[in-house]
Amino acid sequence: MRLRPRQKLFVERSLSALDTRDNTLGIAPTGAGKTIMLSAVTGEVIGDSAAKACVLAHRDELTAQNRENFGRVNPVITTSVVDATSKSWGGQVTFAMVPTLTRKRNLAGIPKLDLLVIDEAHHAVADSYRRIIDHVRDANPDAVILYKPHPDVEAGLRSGAVDAKGLADLVLSRTDPAALLDKVDEVWTMTSLLGFEALLRGLPVTTTGAPFYAGWGLTTDLGEIPERRTARPTLAGLVHAALIDYPRYFDPVTGRVCPVEVVVDRLAQGRVPHPGVANRALSKLQGLFATYAHLWR
Repeated sequence: MRLRPRQKLFVERSLSALDTRDNTLGIAPTGAGKTIMLSAVTGEVIGDSAAKACVLAHRDELTAQNRENFGRVNPVITTSVVDATSKSWGGQVTFAMVPTLTRKRNLAGIPKLDLLVIDEAHHAVADSYRRIIDHVRDANPDAVILYKPHPDVEAGLRSGAVDAKGLADLVLSRTDPAALLDKVDEVWTMTSLLGFEALLRGLPVTTTGAPFYAGWGLTTDLGEIPERRTARPTLAGLVHAALIDYPRYFDPVTGRVCPVEVVVDRLAQGRVPHPGVANRALSKLQGLFATYAHLWR
């Protein structure tokens, strides 16, 4: 498979980061071919040597997809799978399921690795991933581990920053989360609007809190959902209720009440006044209150 020029540049910069810092974080916009590029990076690291790599994923579909794309990019590099039905580390690159690998017996079977790749690195803070990462760290002190902070935390609008330096080698910081949605198969969130954005794009969403889009039969809900949410609207119905029927919109140019179409047009054309210092201060205040919302909810 021949990579596009921008993909080659991604691979070259990733390899340079690995050479100089022993770790890197791959950030790419929607449609860039993240899996293909990371496969190329892994292939370059492994090459025809005796080195071994492991690519972690949390679902069977991801594991199969990653292995298939890797084979297209690196047809001569052998691969194997560790999942519910197979426990083989025989390939130069092994594609492993996290739920399988976290079992004590399977953890003990992890060989010395030269490269560890974490697909959908935002899962890396979960206990299951930590067990694998910690084990790999202990057994492979030189392994490369590929992690996405909340944008409000990065912008300083709310607390909750996690120091991922000891957790992963690569952190997806300063990344447009919406641009990542075409590269994932599922979104897990507490109450983030990213879950709603994922629904709009047809992705399965699991919530651990009770955001406005949960409890209507459109998401998998692990949190406590208000009993009043008994209706079962379609996704289009939820979108209409949340974005059209419920809100009141003001034209940012004229300052007058307007229909939603006007706001969409303003956003599409970029004719929106840029907020000043007062608006950012308000945003930080909102972030502060959001952090402690559990006190009054």
